[in-house]
Amino acid sequence: MGKAALGLPTDDTQLAFFTVESLLRQGRLDPADLASSFSRERIYGVGRTVRAFVRAHRDEGKPWWQAGQPSAGNGALMRIAPVILPWLWGVSKQPWVDTVVATVVTHRDEAAVAASAGFVGLLCELLGGGRESPVLGGPEGGSGLPAVSDPRWWPPTFLRYARTVETGAVYRPRSPFVSFAGALCDFVEQFVAPAVEAEKSPGEASQEWHSGAYLLETVPLVLLILALYGSDPQEALIRAVNDTYDNDTIAAIVGAAVGGPCYIG
Repeated sequence: MGKAALGLPTDDTQLAFFTVESLLRQGRLDPADLASSFSRERIYGVGRTVRAFVRAHRDEGKPWWQAGQPSAGNGALMRIAPVILPWLWGVSKQPWVDTVVATVVTHRDEAAVAASAGFVGLLCELLGGGRESPVLGGPEGGSGLPAVSDPRWWPPTFLRYARTVETGAVYRPRSPFVSFAGALCDFVEQFVAPAVEAEKSPGEASQEWHSGAYLLETVPLVLLILALYGSDPQEALIRAVNDTYDNDTIAAIVGAAVGGPCYIG
């Protein structure tokens, strides 16, 4: 969990706002400006990957396309939500290039890109209202506000977008209670979908899968919480804060998603 002094923002909030400010300043996603924004100011509770990125970009002078770190941490996912703004503004027809570029600025990793693509897909369907939702790899689109009260909507929707960018990289859990080797989406399909059907509590899942800053932990807990409490934003945030270890980041991601139905409702 990121540590910050009382009354100060965490890295989740700061990096998300830096992304919004860059988009407003440039009118589009500009990776050079985004990298510069992340490197200019002090970041409270900054994670190891972003700290290494800042060192490479600011201190060593590496360009943004070389400064990104090979990390499956959640530091890109936690601030990816604003990349849908150009799509909502009508500036960009699809958000996918922006999603990939915004991720690899700091996290040059397949699971990081897949997690961002899956979450951006969820947000597009949640925030798109009646407009067509851009689907990776095909012309078909969404059909308005999804049934977020249906727990079974969340994991398959995430997988539909995330799987498209996976190429077979293998990840392993840190938890001694889980035997697995495969892609992020494989983990979601193998563990999260059955947990949703069984209405497994986030607290129990956190104990079994762990719930730290590793995407094989963050993404499953986010999806489980959204599946069980997506139609109750307050309870979703309470569960994210109380039932997970990296609770500031998991709550930030959950909060971006549960705000969708509230926004268009």
